[in-house]
Amino acid sequence: DALARAVDRRRSEFLAGRLCAALALRALGAPEGVGRAGRAPVWPAGIRGSISHAGDLALAVAARGAAGLGVDCETRFSPALAAEVGPSVLTPADRAARPAGWDEALLCTLAFSAKEALYKALSPGLDDVPDFAEASIARIGPACLTLDFRGLRARVGYALGPERCVTLAHLAPAGAAARLPGAGGPC
Repeated sequence: DALARAVDRRRSEFLAGRLCAALALRALGAPEGVGRAGRAPVWPAGIRGSISHAGDLALAVAARGAAGLGVDCETRFSPALAAEVGPSVLTPADRAARPAGWDEALLCTLAFSAKEALYKALSPGLDDVPDFAEASIARIGPACLTLDFRGLRARVGYALGPERCVTLAHLAPAGAAARLPGAGGPC
């Protein structure tokens, strides 16, 4: 019902994301239905998950035993878009962590996506919607970065392609270490 008046593209993105979520849940042997509370997905009991889509790509992740799980995919920002959104996304710490050879658009794309993934992972426990400038990049490694947010230090894995950026925040339960696929070690 919530999508009855949505344009075809929005309905297609929603359906593709939910199909990916069902497949991720199937891989866990969990019930494949994902409910909805407002715009947020409601995962089966004991499961954390996240859905994202950008252009012609939709993806979802699901896991048991995670304290939080967030995935995001973004089309790489143009220099014009980075100039427009950069002031609200990038902090001085983000800019200081920028690797040599990276332009502002690439940094802005990664920072936006990583912060979005972290906020999705934390959203079940947050009472508010954080501002993008509340999190800041402490370090960028070759496959993951470290974000500082409200006293929490979190690792976010990433993959940068020529057209897209995909990020994954996997928050482990207290006392356990989160493993980021392909991250290989500390950021």
